[in-house]
Amino acid sequence: MMLCTCAAIVVTAGAASGRPRVSALPVLRSNGIGSLHFGAPRQAVLAALQPSLGRPNAGGVNTGCGKDLTEVAWHDLIAEFRNGRLSGYRFILGGWPLTTPGSPRDHVSSTAPTPRLRTQAGITLGATLGQLHSAYPALERTGAVRWTARDGLTFTEPSTVTRPTSPANEIIEIQTGTCGDF
Repeated sequence: MMLCTCAAIVVTAGAASGRPRVSALPVLRSNGIGSLHFGAPRQAVLAALQPSLGRPNAGGVNTGCGKDLTEVAWHDLIAEFRNGRLSGYRFILGGWPLTTPGSPRDHVSSTAPTPRLRTQAGITLGATLGQLHSAYPALERTGAVRWTARDGLTFTEPSTVTRPTSPANEIIEIQTGTCGDF
């Protein structure tokens, strides 16, 4: 099976003209999202991602990681900011169900998923473990259902799989630089 490494295109309504404008979806990279690198200021990240992803649907302090870590969610994509700077992200099927006391509870949205963001190698949510191994031949198994590429991207299979190494298993999360897995 061929994997697409091209950028996806999203058509959104133009600001004042009412004409559609075209925005390429950002690529998930090991050092950031699209052209944004870790360390980018929160406002720059929001400004850069909104044309292709729209307005965030949730945000707030991740109380499980401390008051210095905040999150902004675009449904399935959750960007993490430590002291106001991009420090990590997770792209997770169904969104991030953050349940630590005091954290925002509206991250999950099954009705409006984020567009299918992809890694540089073309992997997105729903890709199979077989496709993942083809795109990242030097994967290391770093947990029962977790795989990490040399560049630091981590891919997760569902915890309910009966054969964690089956090539047919689907990827449900792509992440890097995140605070935790709770």
